Order: sequence, then C-alpha cells, then structure tokens
Amino acid sequence: MNSYSEMDEEVAIAGYDISNLLRSISLTRGKLLERRRGIRKSLVIAALDQIPTDSTFTLDSIIEKIEELGKCKIDKNDVVSVLDDFVQEGTIAHSEEYSYILKNQIELPGIESLTEPVWHEFSGILEKRWKNYDPFLHKKARDVFDSVLLKILTRYALSKPLENEIDYIPIENIKYVISNEIQSRSIEGEFEKKLFEIMLEYFCSNEKELLNCIISCYLWFIDLNLLSYEKNLNTINFCDELNFLLLDSNFIVPLLCKTDVKHPLSISLVEFCKKSKIQIFYSALTHDEIWGLIKASKNEMKINPYRPVNFNNQFLDDYRYLNATKGTHYVEYILQLNKWVEFLDDTYQIKKLPEMFSKNFDKIDFEYVKNTLPMLYDVQAKERARRNVDYRIKKRSPESYSIDAHCVSIISFIKKNPAIFLTKKALGPWYLTYDSLLSDLNDHYFRKTDEFGNIIQPRILLNYFLAFSKIEYDDEDIENLAKALLKYTVRNPKKAISIDEYVKELSVKIGFDEDNADTLKEFLVKMPLFNEIEASLQNGNVNEVEKMFCEYISHPNFEKLCEGIVNSEEKDSRIRDLAKKLRETNIELMKEKAAREALERNSGVKINIIFPTIIGLDPHVSSKITELIVKLNEINAFNSESIPKPPQELNSSNVKQWVERIKIAMQTTSFVADTATVYGIINQILLLLPK
Repeated sequence: MNSYSEMDEEVAIAGYDISNLLRSISLTRGKLLERRRGIRKSLVIAALDQIPTDSTFTLDSIIEKIEELGKCKIDKNDVVSVLDDFVQEGTIAHSEEYSYILKNQIELPGIESLTEPVWHEFSGILEKRWKNYDPFLHKKARDVFDSVLLKILTRYALSKPLENEIDYIPIENIKYVISNEIQSRSIEGEFEKKLFEIMLEYFCSNEKELLNCIISCYLWFIDLNLLSYEKNLNTINFCDELNFLLLDSNFIVPLLCKTDVKHPLSISLVEFCKKSKIQIFYSALTHDEIWGLIKASKNEMKINPYRPVNFNNQFLDDYRYLNATKGTHYVEYILQLNKWVEFLDDTYQIKKLPEMFSKNFDKIDFEYVKNTLPMLYDVQAKERARRNVDYRIKKRSPESYSIDAHCVSIISFIKKNPAIFLTKKALGPWYLTYDSLLSDLNDHYFRKTDEFGNIIQPRILLNYFLAFSKIEYDDEDIENLAKALLKYTVRNPKKAISIDEYVKELSVKIGFDEDNADTLKEFLVKMPLFNEIEASLQNGNVNEVEKMFCEYISHPNFEKLCEGIVNSEEKDSRIRDLAKKLRETNIELMKEKAAREALERNSGVKINIIFPTIIGLDPHVSSKITELIVKLNEINAFNSESIPKPPQELNSSNVKQWVERIKIAMQTTSFVADTATVYGIINQILLLLPK
C-alpha cells in the first residue's frame, strides 16, 4: 500500500523540493480562477531559472521542467505564448523553430518574499515573549522558522488538490517537526526551550500573516491543478451536478466535537453544501454507530478498575474541554449530546437517508469492501508498528467494516441503477469519509470504472467547491477556511491530562458534585501514590490512575480514614460529603468484585460486568440500582430472555419503568433464585422513587 501516510516524513519531504515553486507564488497574486495566465508565466520563469544564461533550451525541455516542478501539464501553445512575450522583451531569443537561447536571467523572487511577512509577525511575538531574544545572537531562529513553514506548505504540494485520492496533508504531531529542526541546528539551553514553546504556540494559532500565507499557497496550488482542467471549466457547474453525500461516522463526530482537529474543516464543508443546496445524509447503520460511540463514552464515565486499556473517545475530550472552558457539567453535556440527531438536522439540514435509497445495496461490492478493508488495515497497522516501536495496534471491530461496506455498496447500487432513482446528475453520490483506507480502496477498485469512484475525502470535496463552484466567497469565508486548513494540517495532539481535569471527571464517576472537585483534589494530593498518579496523567493513562484510586479506597484501613473524616471538626460539609461518596463507591466496588468472582467460579471464564450509566438519580437510588444489578448478575437472571437487561442509561424518566418490568417478569419466571432478596431490593427502590 503506497499511502503517503505510511511513508517516512523526512524522506518524502527531502525528496520533493518545492522551493522554486513556492518562490513563483510571489509572481501571481489575485483572485482564484482569474490568474491562470499569471500562473503559466510564473511556471515558465521557474523553469527558466534552472537554465544557465546563454544556454540553449527547447520547448519540450521547458514543458518537462514545468511538469517536474508543478506536477501539471501545460498546453504547448500556452508555453509558446509566454516564451514569445519574453522574446519581444529581449530576455530570450529564437535559435530554431522550437529552440531558444536564454540571453538574460529572469529574476525569480527568493522564498523570503513569501515568508518575510510571516517571519516578521512571529519575530515580533518572539521578542515580546522572550526579553533575551537578540536577532543577531539568535539568528538560527529564522532558519528553524523557515524550515518548519516550508514543511507545512510542502504538504499542500504533495498531492493534486483536484484529484480524488488519499489526503496527504496532515502533520500528525507538529511538536516533533519543530523539535527536530531545533536540535538539527544545535540550539540548546534557554533559547531551545523558549523557541520551541513560542513556535509551537504560533503555528497552532490564528495569527493574521500566517493565515494569509497558508490560504494564498493553498489556493495557488488549486489554481495550478486547474490548468489540467481548463478545457472543461466552461462546462463544469459543480453545485448543479452533484448528487447527495452520505456521511461516515468519522465525519459526523468532528461536527459534534469542537476539540476534534477536523471540526473546522468539516464545518466549512457543510456550510458550503448548505449554500449550494446539496443534500447530506447518514445511513441507519451509521446512526446506530454514533449512538454506540455515545454509549461507550458514557460507560467510560463509570469507575471501573478492571478496564484493560485506555479508551479513546472524542466525546470525552470534548466534555473535558467544555468543562474546563465553560464549566459545562457532565449531565448538561450528555443532554446536549443525546440531541445530536436534532442538532444535525436543525443546524445543517443533515438527515437520515430516505428508505427509497437505503433499502437496496450492491451485494458484490459489499462483500468486496467488507473483506478487503481488514486486509488493508492489517498491512497499515504492521507498517506503522515497524516504523514506530511505540505504536500499539488498535483492533477495529468487524461491525465497523460492515458499516463502511454497507454505505459504500448503497452508493454502488444507486450509481448502477440511475433510472430507478432518477439521478440524472453527473457527479456522485459519494461516501464522505476521512478514512485513508477507504480512499486506498476507492483508488484501486471503484475508480477503475468511474473517474471519481464512490468515496471522497472532505478536503478534496472542499477543493471542488473552491475551484468549480459559482458560489461567491467573502473574506469571512476565506478566513474561516484558512483557520480550518491550518488546524487540519498542523496537529498538536494532547496526551497529558491535568489533575484539575481529572478530578472533575472522577467526581462524576463517584457521584460527587463537580463544582466541589477541589475537595477531591485535596484528597488525591494526600494519597501516598500521588506522584505516580501525576506521572500516569502526564502520559494520559487514566486507567492506571483509576486502578490506584480504587485499590486505595478498597484497602481495609480506608474505612477508619473515612470515619476520621466524617467525625472531624471540619465545618466544611463538602469533606463529609466526599467521605460518604468514597464509602459508597467502595461498597459498590466490593459488590461488583464479589459478583465477578462468583461468576468466574461458576463459568470458568474471566468476566467483566458492565453496568448502565446512571444519571441524575438520588445517591440512595443509585446505590440500590447497583445492588440489584449485582444480585441479578450473581443469580444469572439476565440469561433469561424474560428478565429485561438495564438500558444503556438509567435516569429519572426510565428507571421506574425498568424496575417494574423486572418485578412483573419475576412473577412469571419460576427459575430465578433468591427471589425474596431480589423482591426486597426492588421494593426498596420503588419506595425511594417519586410517585
């Protein structure tokens, strides 16, 4: 698999020098689609820049150099037209019919003309933030800066922006790029630390000149690629010719999560779709998949010392961000998240795919995609593990492959049966996804019979809007696009979790008030293993912290500690409330442990009991609900189809109904053991619930 994402970044960048191409950008400024002749001229100048003065060259050699530099082909007549202008100026002279002599070197601006405004902006920030900065003593800072900026801009040149292929742009961790550039120039001490810190912050910012540089280069590369489409420009009306889009879950999640690096790009794209009145849908299976991700994030907010690995869920990151920046409580966040269907419909007019489209799919393509994706993923995972010793292969579920296969095969069926669906438009429908594996598959399979295939990357689709759409883009649109591109390209993944973030999260898990999380923090700080807790949080290892916490409050001496806290003369009731919650958590953990050990003894299989997420219930009710579930698990009651399993989330609106259903079911199920104990717990819960 020849995806750039699996290539060594330094080798790839070193093998493709775009400095001449970037220098030629300075020669062509103006609005998109209005500067094609200027681009052709700048490419000819860039090609002539590689030829010594008084040397002879041919038309074909210039065309070859242009193709090598710009990765595009320019019509021979267009090149001749530019060369004729230079002949009239006396810069070059005819030798023979298609041979020329370079009489005077044409000045190609240095790359500094492009980077100077950005450097001036950054150096001003550097001087302000670090008072010891001296432009002469610390002149290597400019070399580092230009090199990092060049690496970012090179990403925009690595692929043809109007070719439906794998997206090569993202730099997955800009920290490594900056750090390597600093170390390669032997910068040390305070200068090293400050330069890294300020440069990282700058390239992850929305500073004006940085955004101007990013968007100018990006649009220029689209213009460059447009030269290959020039003959079709008058016939392509992109918005009128595009059928609907079908969304992958990896596109929907960034729409819902502002912390996702793909959020701004996804927003820009759906806004352009709204302006163009292009319909956007998601399948019924994707709908269920999103609910599954939400359920998984809720399960993560239950304390569980037996969780084997860290769970990477964007919704949790989003909650942490909103809690830290806006004080959003977890219950509030979940209430918002539970309305994701309404949010997508009301805000972006994104709806579930109508049944007339979703009821049929191409069975052959479904089987091909379902069986091919796991093989591609296996190759990708092994390649990443080979290149990075710290990489841990993440298993993808068979269901995720089936969902992608189903969605892609829906597209296949519609395209193969246009008469049934009255789809007379020339483009699409497409499956919109950020998944590079699907792009690989699309390139090698579906594009053999279709120019674009069935699958498209969001950034490529956005490029089509910019190149072929008749939509008018104002300054705000372009600025938002620049911000989206920068965040999408320059990624600074956050691994560490602060103690303040974690205590808010832990408060939710043990049923303590988030607003009083500082009290829980004081408790953690006094724990003997606090240094180990901080170290684990720095590595983002929440599971390890949770195990240490649970082991500590499960220690036999912990009960005495709780009694000491409750009986203390401390007037702050929050401390007593915390002690109470810790005791309740300890009791629930012991019950769960006992149930697990009993089940493991009976079945001989290691079991991990998963409880529903309990939200907004009285602590006494929550405790009794946990006791009921543990008991039902212990007597294997859920093995019977008659006993209803708890819903994914138990709250004030459904808890009574579920408990009453269990009570009714037990009256008709004779094999359930220890019915007296179960009835007793059920009656206690019903008495605690409001009438």
